[in-house]
Amino acid sequence: NAELNGVAGLELIVADGALSDAITAEAPYDLLIANILAGPLVSMAPEVAAIAAPNATIVLAGLLETQRAAVVEAFEACGCALGEVDRRGDWTILRLTAGAERYVPTTPPDPNGRDGWALDI
Repeated sequence: NAELNGVAGLELIVADGALSDAITAEAPYDLLIANILAGPLVSMAPEVAAIAAPNATIVLAGLLETQRAAVVEAFEACGCALGEVDRRGDWTILRLTAGAERYVPTTPPDPNGRDGWALDI
């Protein structure tokens, strides 16, 4: 779509989370969008927040309204603030803003945390 619409400078990266060298090498980002299950969103909150530029916009989709609180709590723990909620039936889209300072995780990522990525919360 980007090519057809004459949009340059976009690169598609397929990676296991946000810690891929190809992703972290270009960080920080002003805009992050994730449309995945709530379970992985909660698990990935620290690594997503870590690649976000100060005051970056983070858009999260693919979660049910009943899962919103857990996702928001995980991102707020990383210094992000909830901006808007767009509810469409049972589905929810969140717009968050990263903190004014770039988030630095206080603990290394848990390699076993990815075991539950296929599960939803």
